[in-house]
Amino acid sequence: MCWYCRVIIATIISILFTGCVVNQQTYTPPIGKKVFQQEDKLIVEALFYSDKNISKSIKIFDNLYQKSKKPIYLKEQIIYSFSTNENNQTLNLIDKFIKNYPKQKEEVIKYKAFIYIKKKQYQKAISLIQEILKSKRNLDLYRLMAYIYILEKKYNLAINYLKSAYSINHSEKILAEMGDLFFKHLKRPNEAISYYQTHIRLYGCSELICKRLATIYRFLYDNENLIEIYKKLYKNSGNPEYARKVVFIYLIDKKYQEAIRFVKKNQLDKNLLIFIYKKKFEYK
Repeated sequence: MCWYCRVIIATIISILFTGCVVNQQTYTPPIGKKVFQQEDKLIVEALFYSDKNISKSIKIFDNLYQKSKKPIYLKEQIIYSFSTNENNQTLNLIDKFIKNYPKQKEEVIKYKAFIYIKKKQYQKAISLIQEILKSKRNLDLYRLMAYIYILEKKYNLAINYLKSAYSINHSEKILAEMGDLFFKHLKRPNEAISYYQTHIRLYGCSELICKRLATIYRFLYDNENLIEIYKKLYKNSGNPEYARKVVFIYLIDKKYQEAIRFVKKNQLDKNLLIFIYKKKFEYK
């Protein structure tokens, strides 16, 4: 499997498990009012076995569901079953959940879609997700659609869904994925630059976004803008490596005075100043 596909799969899994069963020792399902006497005891048992025997944990949640008819317990079965790669069992549980709780189907539909993705039944996954998105915007499902289209190498369609996801949550991670598609796959670096610059103006120069923008400027040999990005990164992080990059770009462009002013203004290592003078042949 290609490295990019592995990144996609890992990202999808992270989408699915965000807010789900991440840390079983501290996680407790929101169960509401207790219906029967042993309910709390069974919840503790289910969580206890989640790290040791997932099948037993699933059975306990099934017992909880049968006795209480609370949808949260059926959903927990789906989450645990999904983590075991028991695809048929998971699909059956999802279909049961959707049949009994159709108004809550968007809570579990992403698991069904991902099973289709694992089976490379992309069109089934797309149809499933599109049905939900017709009536409601959903960040996770927009991202999931984007990754399906990336797997199919339909990058323009993928971009559209990532834009929709970014419009809901101005996540720098989603923006970075958009920028990668624009730059690496669609060969449209200026669009990536435009999105990155806008994000930086609104939310600041994080390392994730600014380093990606720097990569594009390097590719375009745009040293002027590259210097400005490294200056911002140095100002925000204090990492001297970014300051050295500024100096070396100045030297490449033979802008010795600018390099000297930058080193003095930021009180950088004097050895760096000596290095600049040597480059300028001012040995004295």
